[in-house]
Amino acid sequence: MNNMNRIRNTGIICMTAAIIWIMAISIEYPLHLQPPGSGTIYYLNQAMFLVANIGYVIGILGLMWSHAAGSGWFGKIALGLFGLGWIIIIVASILGLFTGNVDSPLFPLGGLSATLGCLLSGIAIVAAKRWQGWQRWSVLTYAIYYWAALFLPLAIASQEPNQITETIWGFAWLLIGLALLTSSRNLEVVAV
Repeated sequence: MNNMNRIRNTGIICMTAAIIWIMAISIEYPLHLQPPGSGTIYYLNQAMFLVANIGYVIGILGLMWSHAAGSGWFGKIALGLFGLGWIIIIVASILGLFTGNVDSPLFPLGGLSATLGCLLSGIAIVAAKRWQGWQRWSVLTYAIYYWAALFLPLAIASQEPNQITETIWGFAWLLIGLALLTSSRNLEVVAV
């Protein structure tokens, strides 16, 4: 498989992950399945979130493989921080399912890494100018939404996200996946 096909596939996986996330959110809130929970439906719902999170990491790999953030150290570190944060969140989620501990210090550690990484990645992608049009702004749009609607309200006012804000967050990931899918047609990709 050539690199453009691999990037295109990461876009499809990221978009699928976003749809799974949106579906999981549409189940979680009406059925009150927020952690900690129990029962088959709770664990199936958490598995949906886990699959979505893995898909997001694959989307971040696509951003790396496409060199969307350029070839310099800033873009590589930013995307690495973004991906590392999501990997830590995945590990914390798996441990939480087995231990029932949803207050693991891994969650804020992964969250802070992903939060900072997404903003720096969005800046690096815009500055690198490897992507054109709306695709170039997709990750920064995601980052600004995340900071404004999810992170800052929680950090400043202890305001938890709700079904609407988390659903829109899923659509922001869908935008990143679509950017990967469509930009792969127009990129001269450097072989990895």
